[in-house]
Amino acid sequence: MRLFNYLVDKEGKEFALNWFCDGDGFALAAKVWVPFVPAEQAFILYLCWDLSNLRGEDITLVKLEDTEAVVHWNKICSMILQFFRPLIII
Repeated sequence: MRLFNYLVDKEGKEFALNWFCDGDGFALAAKVWVPFVPAEQAFILYLCWDLSNLRGEDITLVKLEDTEAVVHWNKICSMILQFFRPLIII
């Protein structure tokens, strides 16, 4: 909820809603395009491919295991840093 509210404040309600709207369609695309791995891993692999190749985002798959995935997405990292910057004491 915090991320949604932050996106509404910074980018507007339409942007925030679009951020979360892919849901079922995105999961289905992952199953179709990456059929030879479990659905959870397919979702992560498709996410990385979609954001990198179709949307031009700077994203890196760091780790993909049966129970854990680590994705480094520079756009979201910079948005989170901007959100928490007032709280960081240097």
